[in-house]
Amino acid sequence: MPLVTSTFELGRTNVNGLVPQGQEGGGVQIFLSTSAVPGHAGAWVLSSDLLDPSGRTVVGADGASGPSSTIARSIPVSTTSGPCAPAGAQGRDTCVAELNRLGYRQQATYQPLERFWPFQWIETGIYALLTLGLTWLGFRQVRRGMS
Repeated sequence: MPLVTSTFELGRTNVNGLVPQGQEGGGVQIFLSTSAVPGHAGAWVLSSDLLDPSGRTVVGADGASGPSSTIARSIPVSTTSGPCAPAGAQGRDTCVAELNRLGYRQQATYQPLERFWPFQWIETGIYALLTLGLTWLGFRQVRRGMS
């Protein structure tokens, strides 16, 4: 079945964390979830990238570390003042809203959860055909050996 590629706004589902970089407002390091897409819980995510406002993929920051289910990307936005300045729990939400306003998005390629059972039936059919073929071949070899 063909893969689905969609673009999503940043939010609680697909952003695992934000960390200010440097002392002088050097931007924000964003930890984008590689295993979740908004509105598609349980989807099998094959790739996840952060896109800048022009639609190009934002490349990763060297030395960035986070949970294995995330990718770390650096975004040049002021952290000395404005929505992304350190301001507690509410600051994260306002900073994510600012990143959305600036045009940053997640692009994910995935298989929706609704395709799980069709994939299971296709796989079961393939194994059933292989089982029948090997059973037939086994009986044929045994009959040849007996004659």
